[in-house]
Amino acid sequence: MHKIVIVIPCFNEEKNIISTLKTILSKIHSYKEYTFQVLVVDDFSTDESALILNSFKADVFSKLQIIRNNKNLGIVRSTKILFEAALKLKADFIIKCDMDSDFSHPILLDIFMNRIKNNQLSLNEILVGERQIDNVKNQCALEIEEQAKMVLYLNKNLNIKNYNPVSSGVLLFGKNVLTTVLQQQIVREYDQMWGLDFLLPLVAIKLKYKVTNLKIDNGTYSKERRPESKIKAQYTSYYHILDLIINN
Repeated sequence: MHKIVIVIPCFNEEKNIISTLKTILSKIHSYKEYTFQVLVVDDFSTDESALILNSFKADVFSKLQIIRNNKNLGIVRSTKILFEAALKLKADFIIKCDMDSDFSHPILLDIFMNRIKNNQLSLNEILVGERQIDNVKNQCALEIEEQAKMVLYLNKNLNIKNYNPVSSGVLLFGKNVLTTVLQQQIVREYDQMWGLDFLLPLVAIKLKYKVTNLKIDNGTYSKERRPESKIKAQYTSYYHILDLIINN
């Protein structure tokens, strides 16, 4: 019986916690042949996130384990903490997703779990969920421009085709590849504000592991949550990562 650990970083997500965790709980109950655990790290939220998480665990979800940072560490360091904790729990597969509603958690879990059920996934493989935006016209023009540039850059410089870093916030790792990738110096030392979801698959590709992109439909996009300042900061991190990958 495979053990599957779902890891979710959380910072000031009080509006999404209950709906997201209830949706995940309902979905994993349909996969009775597997053992599941959910790990959430609360990155020293300043809203009611920690209170809501603790209440949900006590009242509803005994499989939920909460890690609370004693100061704000950022999503990159928080996600590393989650991955290490998942491996210590002897997970066979680790699913990383977000607490927000930018994609459908049931669709994501069905796509990933079907790969596992059909023996289409090894412990040495990564699946990257590529979020499909329902209405591309809702996207910021700067984001569309930067995505197009990145696709061309990856194709030209690393021979990686049709890879969109912004849509890689949901991933599934086999335990072997995650263990190896986390041990790499480039990953251990990486401490930017953004980009871990982009870095890990690229390191895996360089190490000759299999990385597969899967389309996740019904994705949403909010310009309010994607201001130009955030887009610029993220793409600065992405190109920094590419420099690290190419020069190591």
